[in-house]
Amino acid sequence: MEDAPATRDAAALAVRAAPAEPENQLRADTYRLLGRLLAAAPDDEMLALLAAAPITEDGDLLALAWRLLATSAGRTTAGSVSDEYEALFIGI
Repeated sequence: MEDAPATRDAAALAVRAAPAEPENQLRADTYRLLGRLLAAAPDDEMLALLAAAPITEDGDLLALAWRLLATSAGRTTAGSVSDEYEALFIGI
C-alpha cells in the first residue's frame, strides 16, 4: 500500500527539518543566556560556566565573540562585573 501524497510530504519535511533541530536548540540556549545576562549581573557560578564553555578556533565573528566572552569571564570577578552591570544598565 502506498502512502498518501500528504503523508509523504510530511515525512520528507520531517527529514529535512531534523538537521536544524540542534541549531534551534543552540539558538534557544543562546537567547536564554543573553536574557539571563541582561536580567542581572552574572554571579561567580555563571562566570565559571562561561569561562569553562567549549570554544572553537573558527575564524568567524560569532566564534571570536564566544572566545572573548569565555576569556573575560575567566579573568574577572562577580563584584567587578556587578559594578559594571550597574553602571551600564541601572545607573544613569
